Amino acid sequence: MSNEVLELLEQTEGVLHGHFCLTSGLHSNIYFQCAKLYQYPDIVEKIGKKLAEALKDVEFDTIVAPAIGALIIGYET
Repeated sequence: MSNEVLELLEQTEGVLHGHFCLTSGLHSNIYFQCAKLYQYPDIVEKIGKKLAEALKDVEFDTIVAPAIGALIIGYET
């Protein structure tokens, strides 16, 4: 993840640092809270464009995004 994207996520409180017990039972020291990020459509658009740029050399014709939590970033990408 680029520093710019991480800064945008932290600016919107879309990434949290600490200790998290995930629903899988695994533990993590970082957690992405996309709902916080989605309050800032201009920033979501920037991140979507950066993701699209990172995928520019991958050949595909469809992007699939889970309905819960990822439709917006899938659309922006």
